[in-house]
Amino acid sequence: MLIAFILYSRSYCHLCDDMHTALDQFSDRFRFTIETLDVDADPVLLERYDEKVPVLVGRLFDGSLQELCHYFLDIATVEAFLCDANAMSSIGSAVPGDRPGEPRPGGHHDFTGVSPRNPLKCPD
Repeated sequence: MLIAFILYSRSYCHLCDDMHTALDQFSDRFRFTIETLDVDADPVLLERYDEKVPVLVGRLFDGSLQELCHYFLDIATVEAFLCDANAMSSIGSAVPGDRPGEPRPGGHHDFTGVSPRNPLKCPD
């Protein structure tokens, strides 16, 4: 299954741009999407995340959300989430859009760097 992140962000937020860019460091080892949501476009999100943006949330395979970090990328926490999610996906089944070449919904960025040349390297 494809690993998914939600980045709660806003326009003209350099920390938000920095966090999105910092996630690229994982794209050579993990396959994931990033959905960016503007908190200013939704009153509920604004109330929840206003002073915390950027906020990175991981979507678990059961659909639940896990807040991973805010303000700055927590590399260790994100890497642990990616490793755990990747391990869980090996026992799950694929869903439409999980395979390279399948259409992705708008607003998502699909990083597909896992390959035989870039094997998954998770801590034991």
